[in-house]
Amino acid sequence: MKFLKKKTYMSVGEVADFLGLDPALVSRMIENGELVAEKVGTGYKVEQSVGEAYKTFAEKSSFEANSDCGGCGWRYSSKESFRGRCTKCGAPLCFDCWIRLGKRICSDCEK
Repeated sequence: MKFLKKKTYMSVGEVADFLGLDPALVSRMIENGELVAEKVGTGYKVEQSVGEAYKTFAEKSSFEANSDCGGCGWRYSSKESFRGRCTKCGAPLCFDCWIRLGKRICSDCEK
């Protein structure tokens, strides 16, 4: 007989505190499918391991302000302007290149 480890859950407010975000943003992330959660009554509960994994991912994929987009070469002063990274070298790709153009590889790696 296998023993199942009891799952630990966090409320939306606890996840927001843990990630350093606004609770409304965490709720939107859940509704958009960016953060996996289980519906409990009228609210959501996030498994603690999911919250920890998201935080690790966010820290690893954070962008620097005043960086150049690897796709179009534009310099952006806000780190929120970047949406993803080149799948080959990790260069930052801006929102426009990532979403509108669907680029996943920077200009240098395309050559």
